[in-house]
Amino acid sequence: MRINEKFDVLVLEKWKERKRSSHKLWIDFKIKGYGVSQRQIQKIYQKHGLTMNKRSRPVQIKFVKYE
Repeated sequence: MRINEKFDVLVLEKWKERKRSSHKLWIDFKIKGYGVSQRQIQKIYQKHGLTMNKRSRPVQIKFVKYE
């Protein structure tokens, strides 16, 4: 299934307005009445190289043996 080019532009405008994850953008579009899947939004993000910063995982706490 091809992604509509007008929708592609709409997603890019929303990204420039505010960087959001694909899930939050999908919820926003769902409320407005768009019937697009989150996966299609992810494809647009990947096509244009749009990524959000990933949270780094916490580091393992060092085990200290007290005697």
